[in-house]
Amino acid sequence: KVLTRLINAYAQEFYLLKRDGVSEAMIDKDLLALGFSRKIAEVISWLRPIEERIVTSPIHAIEKDMLHVDVSERMIFSLLNEAMRIKNEEKIDPQIIDYAAVKVLGFPDFWGGPLFYLEQMGPLPIEETQKRLAALYGERFLLTK
Repeated sequence: KVLTRLINAYAQEFYLLKRDGVSEAMIDKDLLALGFSRKIAEVISWLRPIEERIVTSPIHAIEKDMLHVDVSERMIFSLLNEAMRIKNEEKIDPQIIDYAAVKVLGFPDFWGGPLFYLEQMGPLPIEETQKRLAALYGERFLLTK
């Protein structure tokens, strides 16, 4: 259940980025440069196509020359948010969630997993990034407390 939820969140943001005109190659390049160990197609191939299930909430217009940092942050924060939701809703040990994200999704192991990463970064830089992403791309980037 943990893996399915993480992969779904990751895949949904991938399809939203594609809808916004970002190529799969750009997404892979940005994530691999950050230390992710799996290409996006490898991760989402484990699910049946979910493109038609994407939430169709209005999204702000995005400039054609989207910053690489926005692509990376959108993908990362999709995982961070879902990992936090799983922890809060399912009462699952954070180490299990982090392990699944690192071993299956290819989350950078030197970051320790999404929940460990959130803990290490502290609330201020995380909240600033969330607010910026939410203002540009929608409220889905506001982290569940």
